Amino acid sequence: MDTGLQIKILREHKNISRGTMADLLNMSLNTYIKIESGDRIPNLKELEKISEKLEVDPTLFFKKDGIFIS
Repeated sequence: MDTGLQIKILREHKNISRGTMADLLNMSLNTYIKIESGDRIPNLKELEKISEKLEVDPTLFFKKDGIFIS
């Protein structure tokens, strides 16, 4: 599964808006939207911050099978 899509699914599952997520990450909304849409690949530092805010293990984004939300 695409990293941006994984991030989007996790964010939506936590009921966090894109604007709030961008604010939490100290990035522009436009940049964050590009990450979710797959137009921009987040660097490792950004993935670490995203993981922290979404309360998931950062290695989740490197797993072949993607995410599972119960």
